Amino acid sequence: MYEVIVKGMQAKLYLGSEHDIPIDEVYIYISNIHIEADSEIKKDLKYLDIINKHSSKLKKVRLNMSVFQIIR
Repeated sequence: MYEVIVKGMQAKLYLGSEHDIPIDEVYIYISNIHIEADSEIKKDLKYLDIINKHSSKLKKVRLNMSVFQIIR
């Protein structure tokens, strides 16, 4: 079930668009869900953390890409 939530969030969160949702707010919520360490979702959360740390730079570029597209 959590995998669906994380994948949906990745598809809906855009960077560099007119309607960006702050990634850090979403990341805090999802990172508090207990997920097994070897899970594929855990890897995606690591990528999300990296994207979040560089989100201001990515917004300036005006990518208009979803987090899902950036990770892939």
